[in-house]
Amino acid sequence: MFGSFNLSAGLHNLTIKVADRRPFVDQAYNLIIDAFALTTEDPRYRFANGRCAEIAVELSQELGTFEPRLNFSEGGYSEVTSPDFWSPIVPMLKKIKVKYIRIDHVFDDSHYGIVRRDNAGKLTYNWLKLDRVIEQIVAAGAKPYFSMSYMPSVMATNGTYSPPKDYEQWQQLCAALALHMRENWNFADLYYEVWNEPDLKGFWKGTQEEYFQLYRYAAQGIRSVDATAKIGGPATARSSWLDPFLSYVRTNNIPLDFVSWHNYKLGVYHYQIEYVQRILGRLQFQTQPEMIISEWNFDAAQVSHNDSFYNAAHAAEIISLYHAKGLVNPLFFGIKDGPGARE
Repeated sequence: MFGSFNLSAGLHNLTIKVADRRPFVDQAYNLIIDAFALTTEDPRYRFANGRCAEIAVELSQELGTFEPRLNFSEGGYSEVTSPDFWSPIVPMLKKIKVKYIRIDHVFDDSHYGIVRRDNAGKLTYNWLKLDRVIEQIVAAGAKPYFSMSYMPSVMATNGTYSPPKDYEQWQQLCAALALHMRENWNFADLYYEVWNEPDLKGFWKGTQEEYFQLYRYAAQGIRSVDATAKIGGPATARSSWLDPFLSYVRTNNIPLDFVSWHNYKLGVYHYQIEYVQRILGRLQFQTQPEMIISEWNFDAAQVSHNDSFYNAAHAAEIISLYHAKGLVNPLFFGIKDGPGARE
């Protein structure tokens, strides 16, 4: 096996042979070797079978402190509203010092049931179920990161994933959430991300222009009650909306503190980051927006290789890339498997 050894300062070339093994079944002591050998490969198609990995180690160069990027994004499981979902993982989250936990389905009827209309037709808000989840996030030593989705039935034009009937009421709802977080929780510097993957038909039934309007009203509402809030989007699944979205907010002087997107594809992270950097460089925002990949993982599905040493190697590589590119708050998806999945 692989024992300890001493290396003097300078450049060293190592050759590590990765032994045969079954996919996704391994022991912890193989993790580091596999991380070296497999970070650029997709284990769903190719596996290490006795190949050699050539590695150059430069011990005379100091790279500085490596800080983990420990933020998480949770999926749309209704179980997230129950304390039973959180109780097993809160101690672990606190131990590893998570900073932000992203939650979605904040506004639609499926999770928190915040929005109702009274007999006079006026909107009313009930924060009880949401506050119970915020309690769990705070107990973990973290802050909530809000994916402001989706549309409450009493406000929707055509179901959960549709634009609002009245954009000013949407603005009021967004402002009410931010105000509740300030007044009842005394939070500052919270992230408010407008919607989730609006470039996918399954999550947004409106047009791109209607999403831009949705963003504008949300941003104006949040900023009106919380000057410290960090407002952004579009949290797209693909990169095609990023340029027109950024151009829209820049041209119309709409608040934008961060630009966000999602990625589950191997080997494209650095291209996406550099693509966004080029757009930001061209548009010349007065204050440069933060870049956030608000969902990332090896695979978005609940599959075995998400729990494998291959994904551990992949995560180590991507976190290192975040350091190099200056991404401070990416959010790993997800914090816990959904119902019926292996934990």
